[in-house]
Amino acid sequence: MPITNSETTGKLKQGPKKNQGRICIRPVLRTKSFLGRCAADHASLHTQNNRVFASTDRNTLANARSAASHQNWGQAAPWPVAHLSGMKSAKASRRTKPLADPQIPTESFKQTLLACVKGGGKILLDYFGKTTNPRLKESASSVVCDADLASEKVIIEQIQQAFPEHSIVSEESGSTWRPAEYTWIIDPLDGTSNFVAGIPWFGVQIGILRVGSPILAAMYLPVEDALYYAELGRGAWRNGKKIQVTPEPSLAKVLCAFGFDPQPGKRSRQRVELLFRVAGAVRNTRATNSLVDFCYTADGRLGGCINLQTKIWDIVPIALILPEAGGKFSYLDGKEIVFQLDANTSAREYPVLGAARQLHPKLLEAVKLAELEPAEPYRSSATKLATIGR
Repeated sequence: MPITNSETTGKLKQGPKKNQGRICIRPVLRTKSFLGRCAADHASLHTQNNRVFASTDRNTLANARSAASHQNWGQAAPWPVAHLSGMKSAKASRRTKPLADPQIPTESFKQTLLACVKGGGKILLDYFGKTTNPRLKESASSVVCDADLASEKVIIEQIQQAFPEHSIVSEESGSTWRPAEYTWIIDPLDGTSNFVAGIPWFGVQIGILRVGSPILAAMYLPVEDALYYAELGRGAWRNGKKIQVTPEPSLAKVLCAFGFDPQPGKRSRQRVELLFRVAGAVRNTRATNSLVDFCYTADGRLGGCINLQTKIWDIVPIALILPEAGGKFSYLDGKEIVFQLDANTSAREYPVLGAARQLHPKLLEAVKLAELEPAEPYRSSATKLATIGR
């Protein structure tokens, strides 16, 4: 039988404290909105050994049998789907992040991970400011250049040499699938448009998934020489110093990053309307439309970040780093993020919202207000937005 919230909560109330904040697999339901059309198709979870490796207390959740897909996907997932969630009991709600799993060979993963982002960043600096042969991909706002490919080549070679049995998903070269417990998600140059234009808002980011859940992640800004790193259950760091999100409780007193790629038609008008609502609830908005927005939210310089059009390689690192820094990262509708590894992995888009934990519900409320009042009148919403920002 599928694990239900009531069954799981009951077990936690009777169990010891060590069961709090574990990683679980459970159904996720979505709702329709212009922010995403959602479908929940249940699929049987399976791995190479018909086991689920998603419990931090190392007990196999053998009776977990269903997972749900998210917006626009509408297909059963042939690969396991996992996401992080705190159990909903009174005791478990005191924990804000899951425990580390001592079975994971963290140190060997970490050495390769950091070598890869630093090595990729060095290549990007060698190319920066020079002609890099940019060309369009799927749209005018999506480009690739020689620096992307050179960075990616070096990174993939290092990973394959160190862990030939692992799977890889990379932005430019696609996927290397194996029946593996671990998958490396690579963005060899995030912020390519900025890079090509000579703007120093770019970097390298890599995350490692264990059966769909991020366990280690790194983001590197080579121009700043800023290395962000996180381990599941152990915290987040910038250049070796632990980082925390902003402690500011008022949304009206923080900056918020807002990124999207405009496209002709009604959808872009709705996104501009959303930007207007968010701008009315925060002190001001900023946008690099790159990993820089995420990095600055994790270290407290920004109070929150929204991006309406991301792919899996854009968000796996921040999906771990931000919670480990004390924040919350979710879909734009507030639901927990699910990473599916299947034939459509590279095509899926994720509208996302991240913020300091105390600001996340307030920013989410501003987003929902935009959904409920998509057209007019601006004046009628002013009072509501001012209230949300407090």
